[in-house]
Amino acid sequence: MRWYLSFLFLVVGGPWLEAQMRVVITSMPQATPPGDSIFLAGSDNGWNPADKTFVFVKDALTGHYTLTIERPGTAGEFKITRGSWKTVECNVDGSNVVNRKYDCTGGCNVINIKVEAWHDISGRKRKATASPNVHIVTDSFYMPELGRSRRILIYLPPQYALNKARYPVVYMHDGQNVFDDATSYAGEWRVDETLDSLNKAGDKGCIVVAIDNGGDKRLDEYSPWKNSKYGGGEGQAYAAFIVKTLKPFVDKHFRTKRDRKNTAIMGSSMGGLISMYTAMTYPDVFSRVGAFSSSYWFAEQSFVLPYGECKKREMRYFLMVGGKEGYTQAEDMDKMCYHLLQSGIKAADLSCITFGNEGHTEAFWAREFVRAYKWLFER
Repeated sequence: MRWYLSFLFLVVGGPWLEAQMRVVITSMPQATPPGDSIFLAGSDNGWNPADKTFVFVKDALTGHYTLTIERPGTAGEFKITRGSWKTVECNVDGSNVVNRKYDCTGGCNVINIKVEAWHDISGRKRKATASPNVHIVTDSFYMPELGRSRRILIYLPPQYALNKARYPVVYMHDGQNVFDDATSYAGEWRVDETLDSLNKAGDKGCIVVAIDNGGDKRLDEYSPWKNSKYGGGEGQAYAAFIVKTLKPFVDKHFRTKRDRKNTAIMGSSMGGLISMYTAMTYPDVFSRVGAFSSSYWFAEQSFVLPYGECKKREMRYFLMVGGKEGYTQAEDMDKMCYHLLQSGIKAADLSCITFGNEGHTEAFWAREFVRAYKWLFER
């Protein structure tokens, strides 16, 4: 009997024990506010910076902070935060920390890490990198659909002030990361530098409108559907804000090409999810979508979107993902591409690319922005 119980423990208990990962923070900056909670945000929790199920516990004896993750993904990435992306960890010089990686292919071990500094209290400001063609429309654009305000940025082509031409428009989310390294929490997309460079090479240019995310409201605003664990549910109102309030304002005050053929929407992660939802819910407004590393896993309802009104309109979709992002990002992109084709989208209007060696990073998305832009606006 004793042999049987030991065997049962090895068979049943063994894999369960192996399916744990312990992350131990062995040191943190002295400036860390003593009352702040410390969180892990990564591929195992949808990059939620304030997930209460991924909060570290301080050991009173050693002073170390420990988090045990049950059944982590085979491989993944993460960062440490104090509850928001504004308070994410950084290097001592204020630069962004590269995503930390883990690999549990052969079983998980203890991961010991050190947090060098915090983005909001590092004491060293990063240099602003936005080009002169980027302007702040306002720091507090009112969103009546949501009852709150948000900073809005706009990129205007280099020749904008020198002619009377009208331009296509791309709407983007997570505005903090679109143009400026100084405001980004994980690196910027370098959209302004990319478009400036393309302009010098003869590209006709476009206008980019970037909407800052709402910090702790980000997950709520970027999903129309509620996730029982992470929230969501305000995406419908957020999409309505873009279409009914922001776009009319932009079209009124800037020289835009207002038709759907010249209107695109683009984002990454949760921003990719809300980009797909917004374009497919308002196919009379948008005809081009760029969705990078989209978090379709957040809401299974997202896979029903291709069968709505959008299937009756000509649309172009640029979807991409990294093969090392963890969670189900890559599989879910393939699933979305399948449903788009099943709904009747022409193969020529759909680009689905998996970059095998890439993770869930701003640097990856920044590099591929030019590919997405050129493909979406082939002209």
